[in-house]
Amino acid sequence: MFVVFLFLLSVFWYNALMSVYENDVYQSSPTPTTPSRRSRRERESRTNPTNSRQTNSQKESFLSFDHLNLLIFSLVLSLTFYSFPLWSHQAVYMQSQNLYSGLAMNQGQVPYNNFWGTGGVLFYVINWAGTLGNSTLFLYLFELIALVMSGIFVRRLIVETTGNKLAARLISLGAVIVIAGLSRGGDTPALFALPFVLWAVIFLNRYFTDQINKDEAFILYGLSAGIVFVISPIMILLWIVSFIPLIIHNIKNKKTAVGFYQFLGTILGILIIGYSVGYFSLNQQTSYISLEQSLFIPFTRFGISGEFFTNLVKTIVVLLVFNFATQFMIGMRLKKESQVRAWHISLLTGSVFSVFIILFSYGFDVTNFLVLLPLLIIFVGVGLRSAIVNKRNLLSHYLGQHLFMPMIALLVTVALPLYGHFIKNHQVIQDEQTIAQYVKNNTNSGDNVYVIGPDKNINLLSGRVTDIDNIPAHYPTKYKTGYDLNVSQIKDKYIIVDKSMAIPESTKTLLKSSYTNVKDLTTASFDIYKIK
Repeated sequence: MFVVFLFLLSVFWYNALMSVYENDVYQSSPTPTTPSRRSRRERESRTNPTNSRQTNSQKESFLSFDHLNLLIFSLVLSLTFYSFPLWSHQAVYMQSQNLYSGLAMNQGQVPYNNFWGTGGVLFYVINWAGTLGNSTLFLYLFELIALVMSGIFVRRLIVETTGNKLAARLISLGAVIVIAGLSRGGDTPALFALPFVLWAVIFLNRYFTDQINKDEAFILYGLSAGIVFVISPIMILLWIVSFIPLIIHNIKNKKTAVGFYQFLGTILGILIIGYSVGYFSLNQQTSYISLEQSLFIPFTRFGISGEFFTNLVKTIVVLLVFNFATQFMIGMRLKKESQVRAWHISLLTGSVFSVFIILFSYGFDVTNFLVLLPLLIIFVGVGLRSAIVNKRNLLSHYLGQHLFMPMIALLVTVALPLYGHFIKNHQVIQDEQTIAQYVKNNTNSGDNVYVIGPDKNINLLSGRVTDIDNIPAHYPTKYKTGYDLNVSQIKDKYIIVDKSMAIPESTKTLLKSSYTNVKDLTTASFDIYKIK
């Protein structure tokens, strides 16, 4: 299964990179048509710097100074990733759940059955492969590659929309800060899906500006959609909001039949990935439950939860600090070019729609705001065109346009994990480390340990798993009923309970009948129970 996916990903990335840096699906110069069209382009070339990209950008080496700059910058920011093997800082709630998935799968556990999940099937395959050998080194490398490739694709997009490498350098570095900050420790579905989404933005931008010369390239477009869907379903929003603009563009340019051919190519690409994932899901007997947990539950169960106002404050902070509000306003003020008007309007509409989906979802997750980056990043480059034409200082214009928020975002990205580890959660982290060492010393690799708490750090530190998982409060009743049935049958050597957590009645009954409180180790945050 993993070998098949590795092959498909290799094919996609080879073709995707070739399409970016060679003349595969992108014409390096405009195709002459009529004298009137040529004269229009000549007039545009004198006023619009984007046309310069068509003679210079394609000759650029992949290993340029800007790419090296992005790599070094990404390396520094990736030190905030929880998977970095030399650090001991412990993950927050959702990140620890994701990191635990790799540990559990390497010990025979099945995602969506033995533990709940929010990512697609491929996300858990990545976590499984990234934690082979009881190390997170490979997972860290996967995350770093995703971060660097996202920066490279942002840079390419800005080069193509502005024709200015300095603008591309500034915006791509700012984007890497946003990506590292919102991924909140690295191991999140949206981070792994983001490079594929950004490639699709470049592809669509070229298509809407008549720079695609091979309709077969839509197979790659479909492959990218399929890969994104099986990593982070919310990121598929770009393909949804771009569907109507594609139809409008093809009808307007009298390419209805070609559009249907492109649609079939897209479907073919999606089906290639879908059938591969379907085989894995059928083998693991998780076909429906994987869709339910990664798609249906997060995006069909909406309302105002008890933490709604806290989530609202987080949403406002994210939109301001990470520049999404500014990017949206730039997009609203821009005069839309006729070729891309429908697409740009759809991107703006999709960004508003996605904010409401994330905010009102019972499974609120800040990392999902990464979906806004590919929807809005194109407006940043277009918004700098006037500064480029008028030869203004791009750095001061960019920072002023964004109210110096990139500097604040950098501070938040670096400082927030340190604040959580050394100040906010310091006592809990110390207790988790103490208990994890106790568990490790008093169990062997075959023993299970069940932790009722807000994270999986004790399991991660001790290397012990469990056959059952805590059920999120917003999950349907059938999951809670299944939990009550399964918890009465577990034989885990230890059950560890966070004192701040509410314990289900079925678990209380189990603790009274089958477990005894451990008296030789006491902590401020946890109670420990051992099987009788």
